[in-house]
Formats: sequence, C-alpha cells, structure tokens
Amino acid sequence: MGTNFSLVRGVSMAFYEKRAKKGGVGAIVIGAVLVDALLSNGFARSFHRWVAEPVQAQDVKIGLQLLYTNQYPEYWDEGVVQEWVAPSPGTPPGAQVILPILKETQAYCRELTTGDIDDIISRYAAAAKKVKEAGFDFVEMHACHGHNLPHQFFSPIDNHRSDGYGGHMAGRMRFSIEAARAIRCAMGEDYPFFWRLSAEEGLPGGYTLEECTELCIELEKAGIDVIDVSYGHEANYQPAPSAHFMPCPGEEWPPAAYVPCAERIKQSVSVPVIGVGRIHTRETAEKVLSEGRVDMIAMGRQLLADPLWPRKIAEDRENEITPCLYCNHCVETLETGKPIRCAVNAFMGRENEISISPARKKKSLVVIGGGPGGMEAARLSHLARHFLLYNLAKQGVTMVTGATCGPITDEGLTITTRRNKQQSLSADTVVIAAGSRSDASLATKLDGLTAPLYLVGDCVNPRRIADAVKEGFRVGLEI
Repeated sequence: MGTNFSLVRGVSMAFYEKRAKKGGVGAIVIGAVLVDALLSNGFARSFHRWVAEPVQAQDVKIGLQLLYTNQYPEYWDEGVVQEWVAPSPGTPPGAQVILPILKETQAYCRELTTGDIDDIISRYAAAAKKVKEAGFDFVEMHACHGHNLPHQFFSPIDNHRSDGYGGHMAGRMRFSIEAARAIRCAMGEDYPFFWRLSAEEGLPGGYTLEECTELCIELEKAGIDVIDVSYGHEANYQPAPSAHFMPCPGEEWPPAAYVPCAERIKQSVSVPVIGVGRIHTRETAEKVLSEGRVDMIAMGRQLLADPLWPRKIAEDRENEITPCLYCNHCVETLETGKPIRCAVNAFMGRENEISISPARKKKSLVVIGGGPGGMEAARLSHLARHFLLYNLAKQGVTMVTGATCGPITDEGLTITTRRNKQQSLSADTVVIAAGSRSDASLATKLDGLTAPLYLVGDCVNPRRIADAVKEGFRVGLEI
C-alpha cells in the first residue's frame, strides 16, 4: 500500500523498519513510487539509504512499485510543464480518483502519442535500472486499480484508441508487454521482477478475468518473475463509502476474497502467483498456501493494524493480535492525499516520534467505559507500567458492567453495582470513556475533585472509532 509518508522526517524508515525488525515479515513492497522521481538525481540511492537499508539489515527483502499516473512528466521540476495525459482523450475514471490527492478538482487528458508512449516506457526501464543499482531486492510494476497507465491501456473503459495500442486484445496488451520487455532488458535476467494487476475491473464494460489471464500469459513470456493478483478499480467505490472500496474488501467479503482469481491465473502460468484480500488469520493463510491455491500471500491493512502479526503468529500469540476492522479508514485518508492512518492503531505512522517506556511515577488508574477510547487508554497505561493491567482476566482485575459511578474521593471511585451495592475502587486517576452518545454529565459531577479526569471518545462528542482510539492513545501517553 502507498502511505503518503514524508521521507525527510524519517517516518517511512521507522514505519517499514518496525515491520521488519519486530514484525517478522518476509518481504516488503514499498507502494506507488513515481517513476520520474526515481529518475531525478540521486533519489533512488537516497531512498534506499533512508528506507531500505534498515529493513535489509534485519534480513528482510524489500522492493518498490513503479507508478506512472496521468501526469506527464509526473515529477515536477523547475521549468517543466506537466500535462494531463491518458491512452485516449478525456478523463479516465482512474485519473478522476487521483485528482484529490494531487489537489486538483478537474482535469482533461490529451491522448498520448506513440512518441510519448515510447518515452514513458523508456522512463520505466531507466527507473527500474536505478532501483536495481541502488540496492533494492526487487521491483514491482504497479498496474492495478485504474490510476496508472498500464491499467488504463489494458482497460476497454479507458482505451478507445484505433492504432496499434488499442482496439483488440493484442492492442490493449501492447503497452504492458513492451514495458515489461524494456524493464527486463534494462535490469538483466537475474533480477526479480513482479507485476501487480487487477484480475478484473469490477466495472460495467471493464476487462474480465479471462482477458487478464491472457495478459498474464504474455507477461510471463515478456520476462515477469512473479504475478501479484489484486482486484477491482478505485472508481468502483465512488460515491459509496470507502468501506466499499473494491481493491480493499470490507467485512462484507469472505476471507481470502480474491484468492479464487489468483488461483485461476496460477493455473495458466508457471511463475509464482501472490494472493490477497482479507487474509488476516493463521487459519486462512495456512489453508490457502497448504492447498496450493497461490504461492505466496500479501498483506496490507492487517499490518497497519498490527505490525507484529507475523511474529505473533509464529510465537502462538494470536490472542495478542490487534485485528484489522476492514473499515478502510486507511483508504479514506490516502484518497484525500493525507498520510495513511489506521482506526485501531494510532501509533502507526508515528513510530519515529513516540516511544513508550515505563512511567517514572506509577499511578492507579480507573477507566470508566470499555469502548475503543477507554480500552486504548488502558492499553497505553499498561505499557507504561501503571497499575491498570492490559490482560485483565489473567491479572485478577475485576470487570464491572452495568454499574453507576458515584463520587470520587481521595481513596478512589465509588460505584453502585447493578445489584444496588456500593463498592469502592482505589485509584488516583480516572478516565471517562463512556457512552455511544455524548454525555459528559458524569465528568461535570466529578470536576474539581481530587483525581485528575481525562475525557475520551463519545462522551466528548460522538465520532468514529479512529477518533476515540486516537484520543485514548493520547491520554494513555499523557498519564
């Protein structure tokens, strides 16, 4: 996945290093790197030094995706005029999707000439060569989800050309095949070359799985080593909520949602095939691999939610995994051009800014409310070694439900249980995280008493899970 993280502040380096050093991943693909950026003086080597070297130091392989969108050239430089371009004149759905990311509201693309096509393919090849020379372990073509030229040339929705790069299947495949051959020639035969594509577009009039399978057969002949099979088109989710974003299936989809497509392609090629789509449990991953349906699996969102997923699986610590909700909050932030964020992991993207260490002064903490905000505050407080324990049941912590909170005294909090019995809880700090609708009346009653109060979640204002988790994270750090 792309991240929109800044390289200058070290965000990307810390993000990927965390998943390599502590997470236990086997390989990392850096998503969506602009081809023309890689061609700029020294960028590829600097990128490798900042991001890849710390990952490779952990004996983890790392490569990057080559991306060419609808701007030509796509990397701005002084004195260079960027144009909006596409296989055919107009505004293809993929270009419409990236407009907000580029801070644009509208764009009309001119048709690429054959000279333009030759130039862009040569840029792909030169960029791939620089990636290899910089020291990355492999390169991947980003040719899926509609917002890039290889996808658009293959799509009958976007490609209405009448020359050798359009019309029939051979014409629509031509750009991809020529790009694959040029990249392979530039890199040599002994360097791993991945190709990521959508098995189907998922749009009326889009290309089919059978057509994609035929393309994969030809790509293998052109020198591709691995086929990474995704699904769908980014335009498919508009104007639906981002939770219905087709390339990233939501909870309404079954586990291993797009593996059947990868399995079908695998039956027609001899190179390894990667499967994706809600592969987030040990059972699903092992079943897909043991049955030989695909050769490898890839994860995106689950490693945002919990970067330690592979290690926890290997160490039989599945009960400690933070599961991805598949709410696609991450997608929503990316689609607006912001750095990626996760609804259940507020630490993600801040690995270089925040470290959690034992508190100098340990406190007793009571959290009122067991929603996302309250539990995140409890989790962070536990990591700081305050006297509120994360694994509550094992540590003998009593969970009280259906209780009414009473006054706070110097000794702690008084509650009335559902059986109308009063009970005292020792504490020197109270966190209010109660309610799915805004109700701060309890905080008003407790205001000014001895123990400090922190309000998080819906008791402040009804919002989304991501907001509650972020507030709980902040309070947990402050405490």
